Amino acid sequence: IFHDDKKLHGKAEDFSKRVLDITEFLTLPDVRLKLNPVKEKITYHDACHLCHTQKIVNQPRAILSQIPGVDYVPLEQSTWCCGSAGIYNILRNEDSMKFLAKKMDNIKKTGAEVVITGNPGCFLQLKYGVEKEHLNCRIEHTAEYINKLVDKKE
Repeated sequence: IFHDDKKLHGKAEDFSKRVLDITEFLTLPDVRLKLNPVKEKITYHDACHLCHTQKIVNQPRAILSQIPGVDYVPLEQSTWCCGSAGIYNILRNEDSMKFLAKKMDNIKKTGAEVVITGNPGCFLQLKYGVEKEHLNCRIEHTAEYINKLVDKKE
C-alpha cells in the first residue's frame, strides 16, 4: 500500500520482509523443534488468506509432516473456501452454508480426527460445521496444535 509513498515505501518493504506466518518461521532451516509423538489422523484446511493471498501452502504441511506418529491425510479441495471469508458467513449466510457443506463432505472422506487450519474465521466456521454434522473430530489452529506437541524439556 506504500508503493507510491517515497517516504514510507522502503520502510514498509523492510518491515514486510521480516514478517512471517508461524509456519514459515517454523520451517526455516535454522529452526529446530522437537515434537512429541501423537497417534492421530489429521488433515489440513488451507485458509484463503494463506494460500491465495500469501502463497503459503507447503510450509504448514511441512511442519505437520514432521510430527512423529501422525497420519496426515490430504483434504480434497483443501484450498477451497470454507464459507467464513471474513464476514461472508454473516452477510451471505445461506451461500456460506453451501461452501461449508461441501467442506464438511470432504472432511468426512478423510476420516480425520483433527482438522487443522491457520485462520480464526476458518476455525470457527469449521467448528460450527463439525458440531452441525455431529462429526467425531476436532478443529485446531496450526500454532496451537504444534505448541501442544513441542517438547518443552528441550
